[in-house]
Amino acid sequence: MKRKEFGLEIKLEEGAQITSIQLSDETVEYLNSIWGEKTYIDYLKEFLVEEKNFEIANNAVMECMKDALPENIRENCKHCKGETKDESYKACTKYYLQMKGTFTMVGTEFVNIVLRHKHIYDNKYELQRLTINFFNCLNFVKGRGVMFIDLEKLSRYALDANFKSLSQLFRNSRVLKSLEIINNSLDSLNEQEMENKVLQREDENYIELQKEFFEKKQRFYKEKLFLQEKENNADVKIKEQNAPDKKISIPKYALYIHYLQAVGEHPYFENHPIGKLTAIEEWLEKEGIITTPKYFQIKYNFISNHKTNRIANNQVSNISYVAHTMLADFPKAKKLALSELKLAQTKNK
Repeated sequence: MKRKEFGLEIKLEEGAQITSIQLSDETVEYLNSIWGEKTYIDYLKEFLVEEKNFEIANNAVMECMKDALPENIRENCKHCKGETKDESYKACTKYYLQMKGTFTMVGTEFVNIVLRHKHIYDNKYELQRLTINFFNCLNFVKGRGVMFIDLEKLSRYALDANFKSLSQLFRNSRVLKSLEIINNSLDSLNEQEMENKVLQREDENYIELQKEFFEKKQRFYKEKLFLQEKENNADVKIKEQNAPDKKISIPKYALYIHYLQAVGEHPYFENHPIGKLTAIEEWLEKEGIITTPKYFQIKYNFISNHKTNRIANNQVSNISYVAHTMLADFPKAKKLALSELKLAQTKNK
């Protein structure tokens, strides 16, 4: 069964003395080397973004601890009544010790949970919200000086922060990368679920909730991937439609540009300030025609410089294609091409 709450309670006889053990400097240094330079308090301050936020939360905790002390505790305290100056007889020590002990244990574990989930740690907004909710999960039993943490409530806050941080991570990642993370997570959850069934263990990790989250994300990103692929395919089709027809031969392009030049729709290559070959090279690049400027120049000169070559019977299909397809938006050039088409059709008849 899931543990709903956690807290420490020290059992001592009334009026018992609490003593402390003074650690040597070497022991303190050793413990510091194990715990590292940052304590759980340092991390809580970092998680809350500003130290003043931690001070507000910590002051509230201390005030709740004070309010949780048994009534009339001062009247039963040897130290408070002046019977002894030895602070180990202070009646409130036990209660503060057990409440602070609980806070240290749950605070340390909370920090460890966050550090094990990098996507939560990196999401400063969700991290701050989660840390505030950590403090909201602390409860105090008035009159007993006991503090406990609501584990069920904190777990659900942590799940919420986890889901929201993952959602942000997915939004900032490529679709395929997000799907990879989602699929791996679902596979791991399925294995945990099967293990629980085999060993007849209760689910303590909210597996059903986690699976529901990842399954919904999986459907969303599969749909997003489908739409992206569809959009990419549409872009490819548009590019193919706009690209030069692969069936168009170089002689057809030569006829096409010749007729445009003949009616003044395009400047002659010879008029280019750098030279004819450069003009051809620039035009080929602009039109996306794949051939060498020199080869195009040969084919262009063959039909442009000699009318007999252009209106030959073997040019009928080329002129017809150019006139009806390539010059459809250029009426003057089309008219000239059609007139030469008739001449080519009647030649040698």
